[in-house]
Amino acid sequence: MINQFRARRILSGVINCLDAERRLLLAGNLASLPEQVSAREDLMNRFQALPPASDPELAPLLEDIRTGAARNAKLLEAALAGLRDANETLGRIRKSQEKLGTYDEKGEVSPTTVARPRHERRA
Repeated sequence: MINQFRARRILSGVINCLDAERRLLLAGNLASLPEQVSAREDLMNRFQALPPASDPELAPLLEDIRTGAARNAKLLEAALAGLRDANETLGRIRKSQEKLGTYDEKGEVSPTTVARPRHERRA
């Protein structure tokens, strides 16, 4: 009975952690994500250390956890895809700043290397 209560309390905590992770992902606050993931993993380890319980009330909680984890996985994949795209865009911008293509009198591209400024000027 006490273990079933603990199990329900721990699983509810896992669900709360998944919701907090979701909010962090939606806000783009990836820096705070490892701390939240660590808290969730801590709770899951505590749950796994409990003796097995056949409490029918655990099934909906476990389903909520599966659903929340799948939802967060999709959000994380989207965030990573966005970071990859941003990185590629920055790479193209850097590359475009390194070379200046000009045309010669025959109409052929004549690449010219541009010296990088020692500091960036920002508005």
